[in-house]
Amino acid sequence: MYPAGFLSFTTDNSDRCSLISLSLLLKGKKTRHKRPEQEVSPVTMLTDELDAVRRDLRRTIRAYAARLELDLAESIAAVTRYRRAEDLSHERLHDIRDLTIMMRKRKLKPEKGRRKDVRKLDSLIRDLHSIAQPNADHSDSK
Repeated sequence: MYPAGFLSFTTDNSDRCSLISLSLLLKGKKTRHKRPEQEVSPVTMLTDELDAVRRDLRRTIRAYAARLELDLAESIAAVTRYRRAEDLSHERLHDIRDLTIMMRKRKLKPEKGRRKDVRKLDSLIRDLHSIAQPNADHSDSK
């Protein structure tokens, strides 16, 4: 009744599928499972698109935050290169003072998660980066 090498524990039809699968796995063959037909309704299609938008949003936010953090880290490295005030020109000291004032004056409410605050941070970091590293290329920003 069953092919050679087939393990049979019961003979009812409900277990036959799993036993056939076990037999095929023992022989190294893959079984194909039929997917149940999914309803393709406008609601299903919209739900799928909304899931894709959510993934895009998360991926975009991660990339955006990574770019801002990189610019900030580069700015910190550029600023900390000069430990002593004697090493800086008068113009550079003036830039550092202006940057310090800009950083202190920031008014954010991060707990609200507003786009306005993200724009402020982006602008602040971009200004910091352009002053701290005047020779840096920012063609890919924004």
